[in-house]
Amino acid sequence: MRGPSQNRRPPTGFPRPLAFGLLATLALGACGPKPQFTGDTCPDDVPPVCPDPAPTYAADVAPLLGRLCGACHTAGGVSFNHPFDTYDEVQRQHTGIEFQLNNCIMPPADQRQPTSDERQTIFAWIVCGSMNN
Repeated sequence: MRGPSQNRRPPTGFPRPLAFGLLATLALGACGPKPQFTGDTCPDDVPPVCPDPAPTYAADVAPLLGRLCGACHTAGGVSFNHPFDTYDEVQRQHTGIEFQLNNCIMPPADQRQPTSDERQTIFAWIVCGSMNN
């Protein structure tokens, strides 16, 4: 006796050229922009302790987040539900920011990627307590 999957027949009437075109489109789509770092190559820029001097939110972190994240993480942006417009908004999300940045998930692959120094500044601010200074 056949099981349910053995009774299935290939779809009929699906034109082979269309199937091939769809497959080719999907394969080419996978060749789009790639993140600067992927998988095991995402750098570990998190400092083990708070550096001295510690980065400040106003002078160091806010300008970086504005340049790297501001286009999307603001009212009217793609990620408007995760705004980075004020210290309070950023501080509430600092663990998510750390996770996304530490795993090279954000910024998206087609956006400018932070330099190692920029990553270290954001991570150091978080390690130092995400202070509003």
